[in-house]
Amino acid sequence: MLLKRFKEFIIKESYLSTQKELFINKDKLIEEMKKVSKDPGKWGHGEDHLSFDLREVFYNMWQDDNNKEVTDRESMINYALENYGIIPAFILGISGYIRQVNNGGHAQYFGNGYASINANRRGEGEDIELHNMLLELWEESGFNNFSKSGKLSYEIAKQFDIEEEDEECEWCGGSGDEEEEVEHEDDEGETYTEIETTSCGNCGGTGYDSSSTSFQVSSSRDLDSKLYNVNKRIHFDIERFLAKHLLD
Repeated sequence: MLLKRFKEFIIKESYLSTQKELFINKDKLIEEMKKVSKDPGKWGHGEDHLSFDLREVFYNMWQDDNNKEVTDRESMINYALENYGIIPAFILGISGYIRQVNNGGHAQYFGNGYASINANRRGEGEDIELHNMLLELWEESGFNNFSKSGKLSYEIAKQFDIEEEDEECEWCGGSGDEEEEVEHEDDEGETYTEIETTSCGNCGGTGYDSSSTSFQVSSSRDLDSKLYNVNKRIHFDIERFLAKHLLD
């Protein structure tokens, strides 16, 4: 069955109640980006590297054991939102989305925990709450009005969802049956053993373990193909969009 979500509640609590400015502390962010730039002397002249430098700033915070505010992907995006505004948080979210889908499709994007707030230590998620936050940032950033490829990608990203599935029962291998040896006695009093098939005692004959669930991406291949068709343009447009708001 399709996993139910509470998108509007989540967004209002985690996003709309905080920062609504497109950019704040711009000069401070620029200085931080120059520090991580491969060529700070030419910084700002090669627009194709701006999103990389921005990501480096926040990923370095995440990797810093002394930084208690940025400890995972969710806190990283929220930190960017609260301290630098909507656009830096959006760039972090969309960059992760596009790169993950390019590398392994929407299944990898979800499987590596990029879409989830409650991802476990292996990166596996059980929700798409962080993806829903990305969609809200996407809308608020103005990227859809700036870029046709952005609007097309947004419509694809809105279709992303997951399904909850019961995992196959380990006891019966998904057959729903189990075999056991049963002793019988014939008319002459001799005992003999027969193999009898009964409903699996673990899953009740369903073949699935209801206590253990997994999550799969809905229509993954179809969504992947749609996004691949706009890939070349959206990378360029993300850089132009960031440059416009950061350097103007």
